Amino acid sequence: MIIDRHISLVRVVRVMRPTIIALAVLSVTTAVFMKEFHFAEFGTGVDLAIPLVLGTAISVFLGFRTNSAYERWWEARKIWGAIVNDTRSIVRLFRDFDATTVGKELGSTGSPLRAFAYRQAAWCQILAQQLRGHEPLANTDHLLSEEERTAFAARQNPALAALLAQGATVRTALEAGRLDVWQAICIEEAISRLTDYQGACERIRNTVFPAHYSYFTKVFLWVFLFLLGLSLPVHADVGYFAIPAVFVIGWIFFLIEGIGDYMQDPFEDNRNSTPMFTLARMLEIDLKEILGEADLPPRLQPQDGVLM
Repeated sequence: MIIDRHISLVRVVRVMRPTIIALAVLSVTTAVFMKEFHFAEFGTGVDLAIPLVLGTAISVFLGFRTNSAYERWWEARKIWGAIVNDTRSIVRLFRDFDATTVGKELGSTGSPLRAFAYRQAAWCQILAQQLRGHEPLANTDHLLSEEERTAFAARQNPALAALLAQGATVRTALEAGRLDVWQAICIEEAISRLTDYQGACERIRNTVFPAHYSYFTKVFLWVFLFLLGLSLPVHADVGYFAIPAVFVIGWIFFLIEGIGDYMQDPFEDNRNSTPMFTLARMLEIDLKEILGEADLPPRLQPQDGVLM
């Protein structure tokens, strides 16, 4: 997620280089064609009203597409905000409800609370890795036992396997008398919400943004700019000034289209994606502090103005 308020124009140009080259070729070619063949002298050319009407329609279409992409991006961020809240709550509930837990036992190696908290931190990391398409169990060796890592790796959905293990821990604590029925239900409800959040993330990731939105947006934009390039040069007061006019108008339209293209997949590995790794590390720190541990990992810092 980009947090730098100062957008690098050099980076924008580098990302849009193929589009910029195509715009330059189109604007120059249409202007030279219309002027060198003297279409203006015969009053021929495309009526300016045609690209203006088409441009208005494209603006509405582009606005709808960008808003739809932003809604996906914002929903993903809200889901991870809920994951942050319930992850903190679920470990706090286990700590507060556990009848046998005293201060010095919170972070002890054999404590069920410690295993529960570490597994919850690992779940956040595993879910982030799965959504990014990376190795799910990467960077979890310090949070999970070797047996857990082996068991989770054998499953098609390691994140779900981690939540199942959390439920098993709650059941064991209930049977051992560490929790009563009401306390176990409270924690299980939080686990169920986390399961819902994982499903919501998977829904967004696996539901491809309708391809015809992206495809036809680009097609209509190029048709619009082509017609605009054929209409502007025939006016005596425009002439070759049509070249920068078509180029700038096209650049603005494609820049807006590109922003929507980036936001429509909030879990992809790009600069605009949801900062899941940063949130997962933050939660690992928070959960270890709940256990009373002092040896905490550093927070992930922005790199080049971006949180990942």
